Amino acid sequence: MIKKIFSTITNGRKYQYLFFVTVALMFVIVNVFIIFEVASGLRKSVNEAQVRNNNVTCEVISQFFAGKVHTIALLSQYKPILDYLKQCKNAEDAKNNPNYASIVEMFNVIESVYISTDDIYSTLSSPPDEIAGVTAWLAGIQGNYLLTPRGIMDENSADVWVTKERPWYEKIEHFNGISYSDIYIDMEFNQPCVSIITKVSGITPNETPIDYGVIGLDIFLKTVLEIMERASKTSSGKIILIDGTQTVVYHPDIGYKHDQKLADIAGHDYASISEILNTKYKEVDEGSELMDIGGVKTYVNFSRVRIPNTRWFVITLVPRSVAEESLNSYLVTILIISAVDLFLFALPIIFVLYSEQRRTGEIEKMRDIAIESSKAKSGFLANMSHEIRTPMNGVVGMTDILLHTPPLSSLQRQYVNTIRQSAESLLAVINDILDFSKIEAGQFKLEEMDVHLRNIIEESCEVVAIRIHEKGLYFASDISPEIRGIYKTDGTRIRQIMLNLLGNAAKFTTDGMISVRVYPDEIYDGVYGVRFEVKDTGIGIPSDKQDLIFTPFTQAEVSTTRRFGGTGLGLSICLYLVKQMGGEIGVKSEVGNGSTFWFTLPIQQFDMSESSMVENRYGSGQKLLVYEVFREGIESVLNILQYWGFQVTFVDNHNELVENMRKESPDLILYSIDVNKNKFDDFQAEFQSLREKNRRAKLIIMFSLGDKVASSIENINGMVGVISKPMRLLTLEELIRKAIGHAKIVDRPHEYIEFGNQEPCRILLVEDVQVNVIVARVMLESLGHKIDVAENGVTALEMLSKNDYDIVFMDCQMPVMDGYECTQKIRDPKTNVKNHGAIIIAMTANAMDGDRDRCIEAGMNDYISKPITRESVIRTIGRWCGKDKK
Repeated sequence: MIKKIFSTITNGRKYQYLFFVTVALMFVIVNVFIIFEVASGLRKSVNEAQVRNNNVTCEVISQFFAGKVHTIALLSQYKPILDYLKQCKNAEDAKNNPNYASIVEMFNVIESVYISTDDIYSTLSSPPDEIAGVTAWLAGIQGNYLLTPRGIMDENSADVWVTKERPWYEKIEHFNGISYSDIYIDMEFNQPCVSIITKVSGITPNETPIDYGVIGLDIFLKTVLEIMERASKTSSGKIILIDGTQTVVYHPDIGYKHDQKLADIAGHDYASISEILNTKYKEVDEGSELMDIGGVKTYVNFSRVRIPNTRWFVITLVPRSVAEESLNSYLVTILIISAVDLFLFALPIIFVLYSEQRRTGEIEKMRDIAIESSKAKSGFLANMSHEIRTPMNGVVGMTDILLHTPPLSSLQRQYVNTIRQSAESLLAVINDILDFSKIEAGQFKLEEMDVHLRNIIEESCEVVAIRIHEKGLYFASDISPEIRGIYKTDGTRIRQIMLNLLGNAAKFTTDGMISVRVYPDEIYDGVYGVRFEVKDTGIGIPSDKQDLIFTPFTQAEVSTTRRFGGTGLGLSICLYLVKQMGGEIGVKSEVGNGSTFWFTLPIQQFDMSESSMVENRYGSGQKLLVYEVFREGIESVLNILQYWGFQVTFVDNHNELVENMRKESPDLILYSIDVNKNKFDDFQAEFQSLREKNRRAKLIIMFSLGDKVASSIENINGMVGVISKPMRLLTLEELIRKAIGHAKIVDRPHEYIEFGNQEPCRILLVEDVQVNVIVARVMLESLGHKIDVAENGVTALEMLSKNDYDIVFMDCQMPVMDGYECTQKIRDPKTNVKNHGAIIIAMTANAMDGDRDRCIEAGMNDYISKPITRESVIRTIGRWCGKDKK
């Protein structure tokens, strides 16, 4: 088509002329646009170059001061100086102290070191016998004497020198750490200087901090001025240094003016610069403006000198004509080149357009192929997920049923547990592979929702707690009290990351402990969020392998793969999820000493309406005794108990426990039964004795999940209840409220619903796979519910037209009529279903992203994925049916 048009245009001379004029005009317009863009880019480059020049000057001055800060920090911690100050009460003591000469010599050495080694001083114009720009001094805390390299000076040493008139003296009582004085004229050398000062402090025998004196460095500004002079010689503009009050420290035209404001310099319009410094550049490090200075268009570049506790600025003034003097010749060259290119531009552009059309057609064709391929891959993943989870539902479900079918011998229970663990491992491998495939296919999506972050963390810990305790490991969770309320994030993915890291910790740890720590933190550059840490005492990871473990299909060692198994996909999926959520993930590890995996997410609380469980103060000074061998495991709980108003005492051995019970008569005892089970009988007798004296005394038993001892405890007089570790904060609060007689919490998040008091429900199970029918029926009937079964959607509609059900568990993929169509017909008021508002819960093997949304859009109330477990079924029913329904 393009060739045909080109041939038609070029057939006649008239059309040829018109064609070339049009192309030439287009070319000129394009080149003019390019020239303006190049000019703009050059101006921007000139501007950026001046900013960089400014920053170099700032960096030199900053490094100069940083070296002095490092020196004074070392001196303030130097023990001989501290001892000297402790022994000197006045100037006479300071002179007669045996360490006087050594301190003076040390200060002389400091000055000589700066003279001989500091590269900044190496080019100074000052003669070697003059002060190089830095002098060190030491003063008593009351300012009654001053020790310098030239000896002791006190108020009687000279009429011009009085300690209490020194500019740093007034700050002695009002600063901590290292501070800077304002610029002032030094009384000893009559030179402008800045003092860097800090206290010298110690600890008294009763561990009370005390200040003994002040140490400082006087930095004479002539050194800084020489730095500015050298910078001015290498710059194409004029460099000015001002302090935080906009007083001129250095100006190349007038030198140093310690009492001259920038805005008051005659002959220059610096008022506009002062206005910018007071507004736009108050909180930033650098910037630039183009303005009139003395009637000349000038680039004005700003950079802040990074000196702690100061707001000094370096300002560079470059006339626009100077900055752009080479720009005009450059633009003329571009015009000449453009004119030459005009003759070579006209014909090739036609063929470029023709080639572009062909390439566009090929791209569109490739895009269509990619879309079809992505659809096929998505369909394959969805089908694979469904086909794998359907038989897995039979394995996991029947194993769960068998474990709850007494009586089983210990050997039989061990066999069944082995099957269960193998099924869970297989399901984890399958999930990893499917998740990785979804990532590769671009089908992995994050969902932002309102979540109770503390609940998600506590649930994740509970999921792996039994596995960890069965290996004989101690499991500790430390969730900061500040982690409360509602966060807007993807709770499902956070749970997935936590379970993966906890599962790895349990897999690679054979003895010791595993701990979880979660707390708010500044995660990077002033951005606050939440930091998660999972620490173990396992085998550890070599330093050269720590980056590789986040690579797909990679583990630390080949031998590890054979010993521990796994796909090597879990951590790579965690890395992807954390990056997608805007966070970071990493590991600290040492071979043989365990590992700490951490990740950070930039999420924050936005709704604190349900966080009262941490803020209530109802302990009223009651005595609470906690018995646990590992304080680390309940540190955050102890802090919360103290915040609630209890007088908390922690003990980690049985003798201290009994001694406290006898002497202090606590009102409430939290007793960890897995600390020392052999001592529990003795404790029980002591507790009953305490109850005879103090009827208010109550007991809460803490135990590890999976510990059969807790289930065999008799109802001890005064015992409020038991709570499993790691403890849920809200469950602990309810037990404590019960113990001290407070009412129960209202408006609890649904994750804390108790399911032991569920009322029997009438349930319709719509499922076509016989194994899944058996699994679901046995689970539901064992919970006391009445079950009817329909093998497809058509049968389900018939049964719903005759009976009214509390809940309908609906499979999605069935012959004759699937679950989505069946749900829509149930909701349709034109059908003869008795209850169009029946609770419908998807029980499906469809577990891809978007499947839950599809179920909800079809009209279902909730969603549970296969393979189902007893716990997931109990939890789901509890949300919709029985005494605890919301």
